[in-house]
Amino acid sequence: MTEGMTRLDVDDSPVNPAHRPHTGEKWLDMAYWDGKERVGQRQSYKQSSVHVLYDGQPAVDQSFSVAELKKRRRLDEVTQRKRQQIGDGFVMWRSDDDKVYMYNASDHCMFIQSPTLACSLLDDTELVKRVPAGSVVELFDWERAVRLEQVLRSRKQLRFPFDCLAARVSMISGWGADHRRPTIMQCPCWMELFF
Repeated sequence: MTEGMTRLDVDDSPVNPAHRPHTGEKWLDMAYWDGKERVGQRQSYKQSSVHVLYDGQPAVDQSFSVAELKKRRRLDEVTQRKRQQIGDGFVMWRSDDDKVYMYNASDHCMFIQSPTLACSLLDDTELVKRVPAGSVVELFDWERAVRLEQVLRSRKQLRFPFDCLAARVSMISGWGADHRRPTIMQCPCWMELFF
């Protein structure tokens, strides 16, 4: 175990990723962050697709406009510029095969982290995947989340906090071992997604 790292016992109360929302049920909660500060309220969605964009005309019925978010303090220049670069942002949709896909509709790369993208079910590293402009990527897989949750329960101890039902999308800025920002909390514009 790495020095300074503690082991966490896995709680035995069920997370229940096996419950997959049906049409008309809430399937997604989203929270927007500027660095370490959450901005606005967590939003819930029932329709099968959601468009996250800076401003303008959404491609689907339900949308989340970053430009409409209000902050208690004035935005710094970097954050304001990054927010504007979001442009047409991304569209997420839930498919009939229990997966969530994301289309990067912006002119810039986006970066995603999802437990169901990890190379193995107990990968300690935070896998961050680059999504080029115009690309579609599988963002979340309920079936894999069920298997992951079962493995985590059987192991009983983890070296890191883990939520098998959450993913993160950084618009414009990457983070992790290959970037100058070690964690997503240093990224100016990002979304936390709860499935």
